[in-house]
Amino acid sequence: MDEHLTIIMTLNRYDLFVEKLDPASRAYEIMKNASIERSDSKDHYVGAMRIACRSEEADMLLDQANRLCPEAAPDIASAIDSIDK
Repeated sequence: MDEHLTIIMTLNRYDLFVEKLDPASRAYEIMKNASIERSDSKDHYVGAMRIACRSEEADMLLDQANRLCPEAAPDIASAIDSIDK
């Protein structure tokens, strides 16, 4: 069964990752469908991206991140780990 999950990624990491993806790829399409999530952290605004995808797509995103943008990999791995429990 293919589960759905949500990846939360900081705006900076999101931008770094997306700029390294091929605009014609499925990974790029998934990332561009993300929504901005606003949260407050102590005394300032913190923006993050909420990326919804299926577990098989998350595996593909993790592979892409490991190769192209290792900074983004921990956020994706964390989301994958959350459904494995």
